[in-house]
Amino acid sequence: MDEPLAKVIGAGVLVSGGVISALLRDKYRPVKRVAGRASEIVLALLKECCVTEGIEFVSDVRGERVDLLFVEVTDELLDALETPSKSRIWLSLEGAVRNSGSLAILSAPKINSRHSSFGAIPFPPHAEFCQARSVDVSAISDPSIATIISLMVERSYDVRVFSRDESVGSSRFFESARYGRPKAFVLNNYFSTAGGGERSTLDYAVALDRLGFEVTLVSTTPQDLTVAEIVRPFIDGVAPDWRFEVFANEDALKRAISDRDVEVFINHSYGSFIENRAQLGIYVVMFPHQVPQAALENLKSYNRLCTISPFAELYVESMWGREQKSTVLVPPISDAHAGSSRPSVTDKQKRILVIGRFNVLSHNKNQLLAIEAFAQMKRTKILDDEWELLLVGNVNSSPENLAYLESCQKAGAGLPVSIRANASLEELLGLYQSATCLWQFTGYGLPFGESPQRCEHLGLVVMDCLAHGVIPLVFERSGAAMLIQEGVAGWVFGSIEQLSAQMRLVAFEWQSQFHQMMVDELRSRVSMFDTAAFMSGLKRILVEEWREV
Repeated sequence: MDEPLAKVIGAGVLVSGGVISALLRDKYRPVKRVAGRASEIVLALLKECCVTEGIEFVSDVRGERVDLLFVEVTDELLDALETPSKSRIWLSLEGAVRNSGSLAILSAPKINSRHSSFGAIPFPPHAEFCQARSVDVSAISDPSIATIISLMVERSYDVRVFSRDESVGSSRFFESARYGRPKAFVLNNYFSTAGGGERSTLDYAVALDRLGFEVTLVSTTPQDLTVAEIVRPFIDGVAPDWRFEVFANEDALKRAISDRDVEVFINHSYGSFIENRAQLGIYVVMFPHQVPQAALENLKSYNRLCTISPFAELYVESMWGREQKSTVLVPPISDAHAGSSRPSVTDKQKRILVIGRFNVLSHNKNQLLAIEAFAQMKRTKILDDEWELLLVGNVNSSPENLAYLESCQKAGAGLPVSIRANASLEELLGLYQSATCLWQFTGYGLPFGESPQRCEHLGLVVMDCLAHGVIPLVFERSGAAMLIQEGVAGWVFGSIEQLSAQMRLVAFEWQSQFHQMMVDELRSRVSMFDTAAFMSGLKRILVEEWREV
């Protein structure tokens, strides 16, 4: 059969006003007239949603063609579909479908008596952007949903799944269902740098993968890397089953996006203003910068700008204007960190971390300044002999960065200062678990309003501190400073003197009950910024934009 009989845009959807309203806004086919076969309460809800959306509701689908037919899957219908006469019953349903352009299956078994729950489930309760071609129903725990979906596919329907059943969204289901998964391209031209921007890029790739997309990492600059090499500094375990493709230039990438029907394009490459050619484009803003007007025009091809922090959002509005729709979507604490063991102050050592690339020419983390501050606190006895400073970060082979690294080594000579260049993820996890606090000096000394691009726009390492109970102390002009609750989950400083006063308290309370309370408070915030929270935010953006496409 060349054409599906109809499109099932919802299979196994628990009934709610939000779900019905969302299904009425089908991006594939305009919905102007609707009918339904359902219980009285569901029909009343459907009629109300049609009035709200300005859509005509007809009571008899047999008399005239409708764009969308809702069928409620009741316990009685499911019981009938388990009998030998299920084919006849299904054919009777198809008789009603024949006059409709699309079919929405609403699954409400065993909840029909709980009328108060109908409007309580926000859309989407669980949405995967996928289209099934064949289904192994053994992968679906709910036999009712399995029955409906398998019948849909068996009878050549195009199935788009929205379900409350978490197993439907599992990777096992996707593999067994052999989905023709929609394609997503994720652009970064600096994967070899292996910094925070690259980690954030992979966070988008992970989220899209788990949402059901076929992910391809892309670049328009030569990078002789494998996916395993790209993810190794950030993702523990087996490398994801993604592709990495390097294009000769932006024109070649744009052609590929168009020719391969890429549905989602994530531009996470600083300085790239390539025009979006996908159905839905997201431009990730680590920080805005001055660009030609033509580049800003290209931004209009994206559905949404996603800024990494309120700090970056503030400057997007001031530097790029308010025309673009933007959302703050904070990159998550990675699974490797979030899954660490619960920290205790008895595991903590008198250890201070400074984490970031040794990159003196662009986004300088000011490691040298941190050494000088540490030396001063040692001289003034704020920190006793047991306290140590660890500088951890990647370093590339440019002469300027190697010279800066050498300056840090000389400045730390004779002090309990260690430098861990290009540390592995495993080593980094161990350092977090044993550290008491983290310093973030990026942007130190810059007056407010001056060179905001040289400040720390977020600082993913600060987010990781939450999982390990590491107390963050960050310079006041930063994205993290706008997220920290001072005195409860860290401190913000504007001068070395303020940092010294804060460290005096940290040293005095080390391994005390107050220290443990702060560690517990940090850990309690992980769920606000973990991968699940990030996925939820990204899914919400995708669904909102898909409604408008």
